[in-house]
Amino acid sequence: MPYYFVHTNKPNRKVVIHLSTCSFCNNGNGVQKKIHGDSNSKWYPQDGTGYSTLEEALTVAQKSARQLNAISQCCKVCI
Repeated sequence: MPYYFVHTNKPNRKVVIHLSTCSFCNNGNGVQKKIHGDSNSKWYPQDGTGYSTLEEALTVAQKSARQLNAISQCCKVCI
């Protein structure tokens, strides 16, 4: 069963929900090397377990978007 992850991107002010099986998500690891550490972007949950429902992920995404003054959305590739 796939899980959901939330990716926050501070410089671009975006919060995106992904399925764990998405090539952009890679089970919460992403595809880019973390050359800037966690200062630019983060994956939630940070323990790598994923959220079991879309509703859980939406709640986290909306909260993160408010904190970053960002846009939250679902990935256009996997959801």
